[in-house]
Amino acid sequence: MTPAQVFTDSTASLPLRILAISSIAWIIWKVLLYPKIFSPLRRFPGPKDSHFLHGQLWRILSEPVGVPMRDWINTIPNDGIIRITTIFNQERLILTSSEALSDALVTHNYDWDKPEQMKKGLGRIVGQGVLLASGNVHKAQRKHLLPAFSFRHVKTLYPIFWEKSCEMVEAITKATTNADNTNNKTSISITDWLRRAALDIIGLAGFGQDFDALGKPHSELNNIYEKVFDQPQNENVMKAIETLENIFPVAWLGSLPLQHNRDVKKASMAIRQAARKVIRSQEQFKTKTASSILSGNSLLSIASRSEYFTEDNLIDQIMTFLAAGHETVSTATAWALVVLCRQPAIQERLRKEIRSQLPSPSQGTSTFNAQILDALPYLHAVCNEVLRFYPPVPLTRRVCVRDTTIQGERVPKGTNILIVPAALNVSKKLWGEDALEFNPDRWMGSGKNNGGASSNFANMTFLHGPRSCIGASFAKAEFACLLASIVGRFNFKFSDPDYKAEVLSAGITSRLKHELLLTVEVVEGW
Repeated sequence: MTPAQVFTDSTASLPLRILAISSIAWIIWKVLLYPKIFSPLRRFPGPKDSHFLHGQLWRILSEPVGVPMRDWINTIPNDGIIRITTIFNQERLILTSSEALSDALVTHNYDWDKPEQMKKGLGRIVGQGVLLASGNVHKAQRKHLLPAFSFRHVKTLYPIFWEKSCEMVEAITKATTNADNTNNKTSISITDWLRRAALDIIGLAGFGQDFDALGKPHSELNNIYEKVFDQPQNENVMKAIETLENIFPVAWLGSLPLQHNRDVKKASMAIRQAARKVIRSQEQFKTKTASSILSGNSLLSIASRSEYFTEDNLIDQIMTFLAAGHETVSTATAWALVVLCRQPAIQERLRKEIRSQLPSPSQGTSTFNAQILDALPYLHAVCNEVLRFYPPVPLTRRVCVRDTTIQGERVPKGTNILIVPAALNVSKKLWGEDALEFNPDRWMGSGKNNGGASSNFANMTFLHGPRSCIGASFAKAEFACLLASIVGRFNFKFSDPDYKAEVLSAGITSRLKHELLLTVEVVEGW
């Protein structure tokens, strides 16, 4: 029976007619009347060119993640909040001021939570670790994980970061050197090397498991990992998924009988089983020795000291470490290399500092320590500027779980906000007129620890508050080691002079759209 027949066919039951009328009325209210006439959020400014039915959706999907918000933040006059609409006029608030960000991330932090779409979609892989946990559960998990991520403990992991970074550059050197030991200017896929090194680092430092992705890139464990955590490269597929997630329940999408869903489920179970074996082997070691797990140095070993976590809780944390700690660092390093190809003067200046202070990768970790790495001001200036300019996670979303306020403005339960590091980190209001310029020197000199920004909330790469990235110091140190090892050993440039570094217009991270091929040449003397 067609919708028209429901109203014209005398045999149609009254309840069916009422249901049809109610459904149409609800759609008109939800899609047109409420967002356009009655919503209390209409008072906030926004783009003037929104489509009457899907708002700014097509622009958001067609441009790199965060780019439309970067434009709006710098061009739309506002007092800290911008309103946009997406598919079926769903409303979103973009926070633009340090005051608004402080309210949402610190003052009223637990009035906001990650959207159910994300919690269910990502949760089927990583479980309910610290990334997705809510409220008091999140508070407790973070409290018991903090010792593992303390700056003091992360420093003890520096040798792992450096060892794997050195292993990577030695392998690349071997691949670019001829049999007669003369250098061969070879084009390599640097993104592949970075992803494998980052995977080995998070495996060893995270839970004491060496994936050996550098030595055995096609190992079973490495292949399983890629099935679980690699986001699709097809932008159209990713855009379709993101659009559907705003309409249909993610749990329903994840249960579709698709080969991808079956592969992810099977591979996820395999990694969780491997994690379970690691935990149980440490528990056996604990019963046999006096030093027990305390002798371990991985994040898992430190977290295991707390009796708060069950075995399944620890597995969720391991899955979270793998999901959050691999793609982000390799992405940041790839963008750093893009910048250094574009600006060879910065590359050369950085190489001089690295070579003057850090031991050669051929020497291993015997003469390397955290103090040496932390004493390289230009290296950290370059890293900080890359993280500002190209935040690995360009956008994050929160949903209001109870009525709250932002900058004194009432915000009703169910409201969605967008926190966009890709836009906030280059906001002229927060960084000044040179916000859109890549300039490592903004971090150099006394009093420049914040890059000259007007507020700590200007730099949102790792967020702020109780739900900020717990692994920030871990990621920064790993990033510095990877970048230092490559820049110290090689001179490099784009293999294709016309290479366009573009961000995928969909997905969680700011991964490069096109494979990054570099022509590398060993610089002798290090």
